[in-house]
Amino acid sequence: MKLSGMEWRLLGAGVAATLLAAAFLLGLLLRARRAGRLHLGRAPVLPVPAFDLLALVAILLLAMGQLGGLWFGLAAAGGVALLLRINRIPIARHFGPGPLTLLQAVGLALAIALAVYLPLQMLSDGIEETFHHFGWPTPAEPAVDLFLGAHGWRQFVPILLAAVVFAPLGEEALFRGLIQPVLRRRLAPGAAIAVTALLFAAIHGHGISFLPLLGFGAVLGLAYELTGSLLVCILVHFWFNFFTALLLLTGYGPSPS
Repeated sequence: MKLSGMEWRLLGAGVAATLLAAAFLLGLLLRARRAGRLHLGRAPVLPVPAFDLLALVAILLLAMGQLGGLWFGLAAAGGVALLLRINRIPIARHFGPGPLTLLQAVGLALAIALAVYLPLQMLSDGIEETFHHFGWPTPAEPAVDLFLGAHGWRQFVPILLAAVVFAPLGEEALFRGLIQPVLRRRLAPGAAIAVTALLFAAIHGHGISFLPLLGFGAVLGLAYELTGSLLVCILVHFWFNFFTALLLLTGYGPSPS
């Protein structure tokens, strides 16, 4: 695939941002290791009954057909908040920055998103090229089709908010904020991260994106276990979706099906 001059410049900027962010994160990890603070298990273990969790997930899956995928995040955030309240878990503290300041959470999330965005997009592009090579269908994600098919601000603004704000909030509240901490009652941190990432990738229902989403879910789960900050996960997801929306708006994102 031949790239235009602008695409080469964008790729160069992406590589530079990825390397700088990765170097910054490596420095933080080395500093934390020297201080003896680099370990999993900082995320909370929630005393939420497994039945309550399964009931919430079942309700959300049933609601997806009525709400549409983009609005799943808003419903998930509300459902998780209700479940936390029922189990007398402080909602604000659970969704907060944890041991970090707000500024630290925002900066760390941006660094993580910059470090993983390009590699995961390249993995997705490689899988799509492989599908093309074998003549297999390569449909775009429904969210991408919906985003690109919006007509006028009345359609576009709600879709943008759903994709960039509500989806990160709701999906992280459900997967990292609820499923992973509940699994941690019976599983080691690594196993809980892996199972949650598998569920996160599977629920999107997009075969081409399964491996990139699995990797993204693992990064988010690892970030939660290392920092104890659900807000960091929400903001990483926000930046990731924001970058994708920006590329779509400028014509350099995925093509519609």
